[in-house]
Amino acid sequence: LGDKLPLLVMGPEWASTRLLEPPSIPAPQRMSAFLRSVLRGDEEMLQAPDEFKLADPARVLVVTAHPDELAPLPIKKLEELVAAETIVGDPQVQIVSIDGMVAAILREFEDNMDSEGMGRAIIHRARSALLLSAITVGIGRAYPGLDGLRRSYREALWSATATELLWG
Repeated sequence: LGDKLPLLVMGPEWASTRLLEPPSIPAPQRMSAFLRSVLRGDEEMLQAPDEFKLADPARVLVVTAHPDELAPLPIKKLEELVAAETIVGDPQVQIVSIDGMVAAILREFEDNMDSEGMGRAIIHRARSALLLSAITVGIGRAYPGLDGLRRSYREALWSATATELLWG
């Protein structure tokens, strides 16, 4: 380049149209934000992404984990572990981290889906692969629609909380 610097010159019409465009959010982040707002019961729920379809009943599986005293909670690794165990039962599973927990939204498209077996497998793999002092899985019942999804999440959260209180 020597003593010359590259320069990009744009007209004012390009700048004004670029400033008015809303920032684009990648599809996985948009889906996660939408599901978080549904599960939390936000009043101003985000618009459902185009790829979101909930025709079949869905259940929520919640995983809470407590790392050893000095180790931070490996939430991303826990998400990957939950995804790996639940994708066998539901290839369209949605994994969302919410309030320090991991939630898996499982569509109930098969009558023989073994969500309890998935929970046991998650506990077994997490204990052997991650430095966690305690891990709890709660499973909600399957309900149709967004209100049903929210209800299933509350049931799964209650189940995980009750388990922690009773058995630590």
